Amino acid sequence: MTYTQQFDFISQLCDFARETALAYFRTPLDVEHKNPEQPVTIADRSIEQSMRAAIEAAYPQDGIFGEEFANKSSQNGRTWVLDPIDGTKAFITGMPTFACLVALFEEGKGVIQAAIEMPGLGERWLAGKGQGSHWQKRGATAWQRCQVRRSGRLSDCLVTSTTYDMFKGDDLRAYEALCQQVSGRRFGGDAYAYGLLAAGYFDFVIEADLQAYDYLAPSLVISEAGGVMTDWQGRELGLSGDGRVLAAGSPERQGEALKILAL
Repeated sequence: MTYTQQFDFISQLCDFARETALAYFRTPLDVEHKNPEQPVTIADRSIEQSMRAAIEAAYPQDGIFGEEFANKSSQNGRTWVLDPIDGTKAFITGMPTFACLVALFEEGKGVIQAAIEMPGLGERWLAGKGQGSHWQKRGATAWQRCQVRRSGRLSDCLVTSTTYDMFKGDDLRAYEALCQQVSGRRFGGDAYAYGLLAAGYFDFVIEADLQAYDYLAPSLVISEAGGVMTDWQGRELGLSGDGRVLAAGSPERQGEALKILAL
């Protein structure tokens, strides 16, 4: 059995997302706003509808927790967590860094399978609990095993976040305190940054104001690459939380960063 055959169904969901997203990408679109910070398009809804239909046909007892439609309760402890387009602002402005995120969450086990699909870049990450995290680059047929990098000192680390605007009040002060201790920071990338951390290109991703569909898939991709991802108190991530997450390439650097965020 090949690596992708082990993840045949979740790969199928990613294929739906890629095909639909690219059909709408960089075309004229009507943009609605659920609130001033949350735009939504027909692409978001069409992708989630396709994934939901596939899940309900294949696994009718599984729950579904998605961004665009009402939650479906699980009858067996398994829930699919879906973000059809993570980075809708990037999508509607023609930037290819938007993603589709899929996580299979099982009660008592956490996330057991996950994918970060990058339709605009032709890249994909797949991870399975105890099976590693793998990256398929644009145009490649082979999958590359992901391994986070281990920075020796906090002062050598690179930090990334989607936007500075997600940090406010005490969160902003904590974020700035951490950034003063590292070598540099970058913005943009949305979920792509988590995949790049898993592949060894960043040391930290720090974000706030997220939902479970934003962070559960990246959490497994990173942990299976040897990294760690928690909330700002160091607690394990689940279907509910306060929306603040910190991902790091090593437990040691994660511990140092958590102490700074707690000050």
